[in-house]
Amino acid sequence: MNTAPPCRTCADVNRRGYCAPLRCYCGHKDCHAAASYYEPTIPDVSNVREKPTSTSWANRKESTWIDQM
Repeated sequence: MNTAPPCRTCADVNRRGYCAPLRCYCGHKDCHAAASYYEPTIPDVSNVREKPTSTSWANRKESTWIDQM
């Protein structure tokens, strides 16, 4: 049961989420659990290779067993 009142900022913007007594999910300064909040990091996906396309098989460099058939 939600026993802790929402912070004033959450009440002003009508946020329906609930911050537990020791875990803040909203990140507002006036939240009762603001000390436990951390800013989520965005993963770096700049070095992720592109997925192979349908032309990958046609563009292969070496021959395979299927080429010998």
